[in-house]
Amino acid sequence: ALVVFNLLSLAYAGIQLYQHKILEDEGLNQASWTPLHPGEFANPDDAKRYFEMRLRPFEYIIIGLVTIYFNIFTFLSYKLMVEFGWENYKKYSADVKIRNAYVALTILQTLIKMDVFFVLSYAVQLIPSQRIGYSDSMFETILICALGPLMLLLAWWAVTKEQKYGVLIVINLLCLCEGYLLYRLVRVNMKRDPDDDPYLYTRRFLTFFLTTTFVLVAITIVYAIICFRNMIRGTYVLTVFGDEDVSMPPGDAFTLFGGVPLSPDLPTSPTSPKKSNRMSQIEQNRVSKLSSARIVLD
Repeated sequence: ALVVFNLLSLAYAGIQLYQHKILEDEGLNQASWTPLHPGEFANPDDAKRYFEMRLRPFEYIIIGLVTIYFNIFTFLSYKLMVEFGWENYKKYSADVKIRNAYVALTILQTLIKMDVFFVLSYAVQLIPSQRIGYSDSMFETILICALGPLMLLLAWWAVTKEQKYGVLIVINLLCLCEGYLLYRLVRVNMKRDPDDDPYLYTRRFLTFFLTTTFVLVAITIVYAIICFRNMIRGTYVLTVFGDEDVSMPPGDAFTLFGGVPLSPDLPTSPTSPKKSNRMSQIEQNRVSKLSSARIVLD
């Protein structure tokens, strides 16, 4: 997720440079020439060249720094992934099904965080469009800023608490969001008269955020379905292991018998019946697999 986010930041830096060039070439065509200090510049083109020579190097430096840090973050992310993989192995057992369910949950949580960032960023991009001809922008912006975080907050709660019906509701809401994003992407990129185009200077940014958000939401739906399927099958992770410091004991206390982990009895919480039921269900599945393995060996 860290690598993807930094890659998107790199793409954003490139789009920003391209957008600045458009504003410099097109946005100043009809601007009035009223210099603050008459005589400092001979004409608008002279002023434009003056500021381009001083600002353009900083824009290229920003892109270069983003590229350098992207490579650094990529390397560090790989190291962290290896380290966290071992920590997860110790805490969440070696059961492949549980580990896969945990990975799906953590990926879904990360996607939700990224969705929040890009949804709000898209809403911010709509704010200036009311002044340039898009009359519905303020209502749409307020709606996105209000409903977007609420929906993603519901998604976060449903995932962290492993509420399968909450996850199902979120899946349906995200599908509706995909329809809206696709509709808005088509509207923004419709061919328009250049003299009456409210998106002339914001189209690239809006297209970038709409496309990125559309793809992220689509991936979020996929992982939400995976997590929902795991919950339907009785595979729970965060509500069983997440609230307590549960780790596999070292040495002979944890062995593999027929490919099935032989961990100690999972702790139960008398104050959380739902957690106890889920832990009991997981333990029953483990015992069932263990019995099958013993029958095969016998």
